[in-house]
This record gives sequence, C-alpha cells and structure tokens, in this order.
Amino acid sequence: MTAYELPLTLQRLATDVRERRLELRLGIAAAAEKAGMSKDTWRRVEEGSRVRDTSYAKIDSVLGWAPGSALSILDGAEAIRVEPLGVGDLAAARIPESELERAITGAMVVVVDNMTAAEIREVARRAVEDLKDHGIL
Repeated sequence: MTAYELPLTLQRLATDVRERRLELRLGIAAAAEKAGMSKDTWRRVEEGSRVRDTSYAKIDSVLGWAPGSALSILDGAEAIRVEPLGVGDLAAARIPESELERAITGAMVVVVDNMTAAEIREVARRAVEDLKDHGIL
C-alpha cells in the first residue's frame, strides 16, 4: 500500500511518530524497546498500519506526548507534548495554540448567547495572545 492509499489520519500519525522519534534520536529498535513492544509493531505504526490502542499509549510515553495523543492524532487533533519542569517527576503539557483557541471557542459557543461568531473567535485569539505574553504558551 502506498502513502496515497493510506487513510489520511494513519498517514499523519505515521509521519508524526517517525519525525518525533528521529527528533529524539531514537532508532526503531530502541524506541520499541523503551515502549515495551516489538520493533515490528513500532514499524507498523510508522508504515501507517493500525495497531492496538494499548500500543499507541506506549508510543505516547516514549515520544514525550501526553497520554492519548496518538489516538487524538487519529481523530484529527495534534499531539500534546509533555515537557519536564525540572522539579522531580513533574511535567507540563504544551498545548498547541490552535487547540487552545479551538477549546476556548467551543466553550464560549456553549455558554455565551449574545456574541457573534467573530466576537467569540476574537476573545479566543486574545486569550491565547495573553497567555503567550505571560510566557505560559
């Protein structure tokens, strides 16, 4: 099966997993060993094949992604990186700006009755900008 024949979400996950693994300077065998899976299973993910959901959870951990990130990519979202804070084992999730804006917009649509769509989007944009200005994003 060529890349063009793969379902788009599996292809995107394959690309994201491969790029992140390479960014971490891990070979397939080393990444699979850290995940506690066979290198064949890891290779299947990078080829765009479907594997068990438990395998995706193991991959999240190795790649420094928040739990559920690989499955989120299959649903069309972005992986959320977990970054160490330098205090024991604490870590913080780095949420992509687009995902945060989408979440704020979605929440406002549910609870606000008297704003236009453009006003809601502007509030979400300003909230993200404010968080960036304060070094949170």
